[in-house]
Amino acid sequence: MSKGLNMLNDFIEEKLYNLHTATVAKVVKVNSGSYDVQPLIMTKEFDESRGERMPLLINVPALSQKVFLDGVRKTLTPAYQVGDVVFISFGERAIDYAITGREALPADFRRHSLNDAVILGVFR
Repeated sequence: MSKGLNMLNDFIEEKLYNLHTATVAKVVKVNSGSYDVQPLIMTKEFDESRGERMPLLINVPALSQKVFLDGVRKTLTPAYQVGDVVFISFGERAIDYAITGREALPADFRRHSLNDAVILGVFR
């Protein structure tokens, strides 16, 4: 492979390394309306021999569920506890303003950032 293709592959690998879509995490602290979670999947650069722990994610919101129970519409609010293993996803763009329910330009140019984590549900 040519040196140019190797450089392009290295560039692509670096970009993919910093692209966050979804992962498994553990709740380490319960806040008022949010959670601090520690991702459980370690990261590792392509040519590195050791893995690296992902940073603790602070004040991560959790999705509620709107359901009908016995014909009555209810909102189920999560009540995660320290130690719960949860599945988190990361916004395609910065979600700061959009989570208010209004159409909004992203507050930042972030894409799939650790700063835009949301808890989707619990494994156990």
